[in-house]
Amino acid sequence: MVLLEVLRRLAHANRWKLTVAHFNHQLRGRASEADEKFMARITEEWDLPMVVGRAPVRTFAARHGLSLEMAARGLRHEFLARSACNRGVETIALAHHADDQVELFFLRLLRGAGGEGLAGMKWSSPSPSDPAITLIRPLLGCAKAELRLFAEQQSLTFREDASNASLDFLRNRIRHELLPLLVKQYQPATFFQPRRNSSLKPPRRGSGKNAAPPSIACPPQSSAGACNWACSNLAWTLTSSWSSASARRPISRWP
Repeated sequence: MVLLEVLRRLAHANRWKLTVAHFNHQLRGRASEADEKFMARITEEWDLPMVVGRAPVRTFAARHGLSLEMAARGLRHEFLARSACNRGVETIALAHHADDQVELFFLRLLRGAGGEGLAGMKWSSPSPSDPAITLIRPLLGCAKAELRLFAEQQSLTFREDASNASLDFLRNRIRHELLPLLVKQYQPATFFQPRRNSSLKPPRRGSGKNAAPPSIACPPQSSAGACNWACSNLAWTLTSSWSSASARRPISRWP
């Protein structure tokens, strides 16, 4: 919800036309349906168009011999790219944050990824389902705790995905078991390492459309500062990277 709020704050000044895309993975029964209804209510209150996709991820994963996570990711990206094409959208904003980046690093490390894989998610990259669609991750430098605090202070309602607590998934075991151990026993600053690692930071200014604004060099620790930092980063990413497309339609999704 923080991403959508940030986009709303910036939309008028930048002449963005927002569309919210929600994908129902149909993995959590009534909770999945409740998530969809929640977003429908929010977008109606905020007068934003919304597109919804659905797919039986568990059935798809079993049929194709995929993990639930990989099946969900593939179907979700296909839906987002298809929805973007249907609505003339060229930019999709995703809500990945710094904690996601840390988890992904260890997930790929344990699976034997090389240097390129360990570099993590990029601030801007082509959609895996359609290279003509650009994905941006403006909150990648903000910690989950910062975003949660901002949401609470701004009275932003949101829903928790109960499956995030399940230890059946490797990513969740990394989140709930490995990372707390590393923080407690080895490196208290584990969650801040990706911000210091140049391979996980966005490129410097002056390197073309992947360049980064000076404000992202050191994200602040306060929730208000984190949001202002995210706003600056998002505005720069969308307006500087594609300066000729001031009227393009960014599409944000509820993760």
